[in-house]
Amino acid sequence: MKKILLLVLLSAILVSSCEVPSMPQDFDRSGEVMHVTVVYHSSLLDLQDSYAKEFGVRKDGQDGYAVWKNPGNQPYTCEVHVLKPKANGDTAMDALGHEMTHCLLGTFHKE
Repeated sequence: MKKILLLVLLSAILVSSCEVPSMPQDFDRSGEVMHVTVVYHSSLLDLQDSYAKEFGVRKDGQDGYAVWKNPGNQPYTCEVHVLKPKANGDTAMDALGHEMTHCLLGTFHKE
């Protein structure tokens, strides 16, 4: 019994000491004052048209985007464009959280 308890304790210590790789990011604005405007689009086509107008390129399949309106300057101002969520856990809700993360951390993925 003592050997099992010791093995469990040792395993817990080893697992807790493993370093989890951090997510790449441009910056971390958590804890800072930030102005965020959320723009809900009426359709996926409207959202994609807005993205094309903002960035000069069309990206089909884009379900949201975030853009800094005054990059690097305070007050930090981020604009999030998504479809309006209809239920907890739907794709639009996920996109809203994803784009808000861009406001906080900048670019954290390759595309």
